[in-house]
Amino acid sequence: MGITYCNLRAKEGGHAMSHIGCIVMASGASTRFGSNKLMASFMGKPLIQHVIETAQTAGLEPIVVTIDDSFHKPILVLCNKLKVRAVTHSGTLQSDTVRRAMLEVQKDGLGENSWDGAMFLQGDQPCVRADSLCALIASFEEHPEVVSRLSWHGVPGSPIVFPSALFDMLCRVQGDKGGSGVFLLCPEYQASAVLVEAQCQQELLDVDTPSDLNYLHSASISGLTTERLGVD
Repeated sequence: MGITYCNLRAKEGGHAMSHIGCIVMASGASTRFGSNKLMASFMGKPLIQHVIETAQTAGLEPIVVTIDDSFHKPILVLCNKLKVRAVTHSGTLQSDTVRRAMLEVQKDGLGENSWDGAMFLQGDQPCVRADSLCALIASFEEHPEVVSRLSWHGVPGSPIVFPSALFDMLCRVQGDKGGSGVFLLCPEYQASAVLVEAQCQQELLDVDTPSDLNYLHSASISGLTTERLGVD
């Protein structure tokens, strides 16, 4: 993996790093957006590229991007360019995406690359910061038996880090639910989740419509999110 942003922080604190992989949820038909929102331009890059590059900056490895149909073929090309693992599936529900991702986790678990935790990132949250991902990793290091999730003023959101104890249950999530659907099966993990405060509200916002994207663009231009995006 090499020396990364979070590795350096951990070394400064004298902590060993757990192996936390990353699942980027890149499925869905973008019906409210009207086109492939994940490839929509945001601050000069495809929206999902911001998410993937932030995960890379945080040192998450492997990064597995889940893609559900031919509508997202451009994302597959982008993943190849960014050198991250992309997997496809034919399902139409969020739970299909989760189960496909967990197959990759299980595959890695057959060798020495087994995951201690899995961070679920939404592909349409372009303003999440590497600092916040590192804070989630640090939270998991301190509390590896429970869920850690990003929040704003105490209201939980995404990204979420799930411990390996929940991997089998994540495979059982049903319906149009993402990783958080596991809380319906294991409510005690929702109650015990450690909340990590985001640096700004925009980090937790996802893009569903063009107006959502315009709002985040305006927020970035006004300086609310430019530190994360590296904008002068």
